[in-house]
Amino acid sequence: MSKEVTFNVRSEEMGVTAKWRGTAGDQRDMEKLQLAQQVRRNFGRTAMFGFSSTLICTWEITLGSLGLTLMNGGTAGLFWNYVVVVIGFTFVYLSIAELGSIIPTAGGQYYWVSVLSPPKSQRYLSYVTGWLCATAWQTGICSSAFLAGTIIQGLLILNKPDYVPHPYQGTLFVWMIVAVAIFFNTALAKKLPIFEILIVLVHLLGALIIIPLWVLAPRNSAHNALLQFTNDGGWSTTGTSTMVGMLSVVLSLLGLDCSVHMAEEIKDSSINLPMALLIGFGINGLLGFLVVVTACFTVVDVDDILSSPTGYLFLQYFYSTTKSFAGTNVMAAIMSKLAHDVPLNALGVSVVISILLSLINIGSTAALNAIFSLNTASLLTSYMITIGSMLLWRLRGKPIPRSRWTLGRYGFANVGAMCYLLPVFVFSFFPSVTPPTPETMNWGVVMYSGVIIFSTVYYILYGRHHYQPPTRDVGSRLVMDNLDI
Repeated sequence: MSKEVTFNVRSEEMGVTAKWRGTAGDQRDMEKLQLAQQVRRNFGRTAMFGFSSTLICTWEITLGSLGLTLMNGGTAGLFWNYVVVVIGFTFVYLSIAELGSIIPTAGGQYYWVSVLSPPKSQRYLSYVTGWLCATAWQTGICSSAFLAGTIIQGLLILNKPDYVPHPYQGTLFVWMIVAVAIFFNTALAKKLPIFEILIVLVHLLGALIIIPLWVLAPRNSAHNALLQFTNDGGWSTTGTSTMVGMLSVVLSLLGLDCSVHMAEEIKDSSINLPMALLIGFGINGLLGFLVVVTACFTVVDVDDILSSPTGYLFLQYFYSTTKSFAGTNVMAAIMSKLAHDVPLNALGVSVVISILLSLINIGSTAALNAIFSLNTASLLTSYMITIGSMLLWRLRGKPIPRSRWTLGRYGFANVGAMCYLLPVFVFSFFPSVTPPTPETMNWGVVMYSGVIIFSTVYYILYGRHHYQPPTRDVGSRLVMDNLDI
């Protein structure tokens, strides 16, 4: 057994007074994990529910990425993909919620992997997982800003027929959205818990934009809406086409581990963290389902929607339904407002990376899909390594550490999560059409491979000599805590 490391860094020394160190349980968890309380615990369950709910923006992303699913799968593909993705992510987030209760630390996946993975691979897996998480959230910031910024450009195309769009203009809109996010996370940082509660109300009430679609749109029959699949991507089978179309649905529910990275800012974290995560998933899943059903039964002319010059099919969808530029503008404004609610950590680095990634758009129209793909694949890989480590812990017969929210001894959700994540990960690299051209190729696979190769080489040359992972003693402490009942 490794020599025990003494935990002797007090929160008072880090400038955090007793008022902001959370409950006695929070303080015990921090001591058990050998961590100092360096930030204030000023988020309660409601604020964290708002944080997680508005970050993933399920119904907004579902509409914003409607084109990929309608091209590959049609309305039937959209509906059944959504059902499968909700079931799959239920297993994933149950697994993450348990880990968040056992080890409530802002390190999240990289810390969990360090504690749970086999000793021989512990250092490397933790290091690579950290790289993947950093890549996922940096590309997530950019892709969210990209979505919100280019929606504005799409509205200009819709409202001004003589407007000639240029890629650099979309990039400038992205920079504007990033600037707004910076303002909220610097000048208004202390008010973020309040804003999160307000924004979740906008998020919930904003879904009411589907009401005009119920009232004004023509109707599909149940057979056409739920059983008529399409394959406009040129794939050899409709099944393959439908799986390719799943990516946009996955995006709409991906990223709820964001709550985990706020663990050390949450009061009573070991219970409020998993509860906020699962409540946020449930509410977003329900709102997304309402939007999916609405789209399936009101998108009658798919070809008209797919031919939209705006770049965002939901704009054409709203306009074709309402025949109103004003109504479309209001609906899109609600979506773009919610889509850029992104927390920026390490602001300077995040801003630079977002600006650099947005420049890709000037030279390539495939930029957004590549960034989305890299974001998806990186985050899915971090989930697989983390949940796989927990599953291996169980299979090796190790006692499950005591926690306030648990999956029990066997953790069948871990198995379900892995069975879901593996095929989704593979299809996240597929292009939307085949055969691909340089413009339609999904370059995310190249970017992802670059991250893995670079992080591995960097680890061999530098990281294995200097990287200090979370202490292995933490795993022993957690097991002993479980046995000492």
